[in-house]
Amino acid sequence: MVFKNSKKKSYPKLPLEGHSVLINYYPDGRTQFICHTKDQVEMVNRVFTEKGNMPINYEEWDDEEHRKYILTFEILDGDLPLLRN
Repeated sequence: MVFKNSKKKSYPKLPLEGHSVLINYYPDGRTQFICHTKDQVEMVNRVFTEKGNMPINYEEWDDEEHRKYILTFEILDGDLPLLRN
């Protein structure tokens, strides 16, 4: 069985700053990532858009001590065509 994105890719290692990327899955096909650094944001965005998923929301939260970046993607079914403008 061959998957759509079965090529092995290497990505740079994320800097270990004590914070991992948090992931929330929703039943309607959305997946939300909470990142703590710009490097994490770039990595998540690159990996998920390369696989044909659609980014649908981006937020930056900045409280006084910590900054958070919230990315939401719609995970597209591999059988559906991807329409791009």
